[in-house]
Amino acid sequence: MGTRGQNRPEKIVIHHWGSDESTFAGTIRWLMNPASEVSAHFVAEAGRIACLVNWNDAAWHAGDREENLRSIGIECHPRCSAEDRATVAELIAVLWHKYGKLPLVGHQDVVSTGCPGRWYERLEELTAMAEVIYSGQSVPDRQQIAVDGVWGYDTTLAVQRKLGLDRHDGVLSHQYSGNLDAYILQDSVNENGWEFVGRVSDVGSNTVRAIQSLVKAEPDGIVGPATITAMQQFLGITADGVLGKATVRAWQNWLNKG
Repeated sequence: MGTRGQNRPEKIVIHHWGSDESTFAGTIRWLMNPASEVSAHFVAEAGRIACLVNWNDAAWHAGDREENLRSIGIECHPRCSAEDRATVAELIAVLWHKYGKLPLVGHQDVVSTGCPGRWYERLEELTAMAEVIYSGQSVPDRQQIAVDGVWGYDTTLAVQRKLGLDRHDGVLSHQYSGNLDAYILQDSVNENGWEFVGRVSDVGSNTVRAIQSLVKAEPDGIVGPATITAMQQFLGITADGVLGKATVRAWQNWLNKG
C-alpha cells in the first residue's frame, strides 16, 4: 500500500514493530492488510528483509503525509539484536547506493511516539555500520557484543554460540523472578534475553546448565547466587553472588574473546 511514484526520499525513518512477541511474518501480514491503514517500504530482522512498497512509492509509515512523500520506512525487529542491526545496516547501504547517504531518523523524530524503541539509541551505531558496508568493507566481527553491563538477547545468543548449544534463541528460559533485585540486579538484565517465571521451575534453562557446567556449579538450570558466585570465580572477579553490571561486563568481555 502506498502512493505510487510520489516518493522523493530525503531520509530513512527507522521503526520497530512494537512487540517482542510479534513475528516477521505476522508484521508483514498486518502491514499488507488494508484495515491496518499503515505500511512500510521494508520489514527487516536478522538475515531477512521483505520489501512491501516500491522504493519510489510513498508508504504510510511516518504519521505525516509530507514526511511520507520524502522518506523510506524500515520496520525492524524490536529486540534490536546485533544480527538485526547488521541486516538493517546492509539494507541502508543498498539504499545509499541508489539515493545517496540519506540520514537516519527515528519515527519519534517525526511524530510523538515511542517508536523505534531500542533502535533509537542505536542510530549512530547503525549509521557507522552502514558506512563500513557502503565503502565496500565487511562489517567488523558480528559475533562481538557490546560490553555495556546489560545482559539481554545479544549476550544470551553469544553464550549459546560460544558454548556450542543447538538452540540459538537468545533467551534464558524459566528463570525465577524472585531472584530479581535479590541476586540479579534489574538494571543489569534486559528481559528480551530472559524469561522470568513466578516460581522456581524444575525445567530451568539448558543454556544456564551449559554455563553451570563451564563454571562448575550445580546444573539446575537456574541463575541464582551459587551460579553467579561460580561465574565470578571463573572470571577472576569479586565473588559476591550478585549479578550486577560489573559482573555482566566481565562476562561480556569473556564472550568476546576468541
